[in-house]
Amino acid sequence: MTGTSMKTLRADARRNREQIVEAARLLFVERGPDVPMEEVARAAGVGVGTLYRRFPDRGELLTAVALDVFERLSAMAGEAAAGEPDAWTALQRFLKGWAEFRLGLLQDALCAGMPAAVAANKDLQRARETWLEQFEGLITAAQAEGALREDVTLTEIAVFMNMLIRGEPTPADEMILHVMLDGLHR
Repeated sequence: MTGTSMKTLRADARRNREQIVEAARLLFVERGPDVPMEEVARAAGVGVGTLYRRFPDRGELLTAVALDVFERLSAMAGEAAAGEPDAWTALQRFLKGWAEFRLGLLQDALCAGMPAAVAANKDLQRARETWLEQFEGLITAAQAEGALREDVTLTEIAVFMNMLIRGEPTPADEMILHVMLDGLHR
């Protein structure tokens, strides 16, 4: 659903849609993308009919969750860049926020069908590109400052982040992230 379409929804319909996407994101992270749709509806506090009216099939719900994830990551990157005194601190803030967001368990579900979904959905494509451009901007700026190693790219950092947050949260996660950041710092 495009931003324009979202604006045309009644307030209660928009709220229901947002509740469904949030509930689905949390359940997908916790239990995977095969959670019964009825459980998503229950967690969102809406009826099954409302869920299916907004998302006629699981693929549409996964796409909506992926769009939400990209938009959240993009917002986090933008807020980090605008709110920190230097690019290295902004990159650290963004990576810590991403780790707290715990999207690693969504990786397989979102990425398995992602190329086709992105190609088929211009909003999803734009959101993904925006997030990647902002992420790349943080990396490039931190490298230009001399704070981030020159030999790392977005791909290496993203792979590491997805490995870090793929499993259930552990007390060691913060330590592992700090070790990674220490290894990236010049």
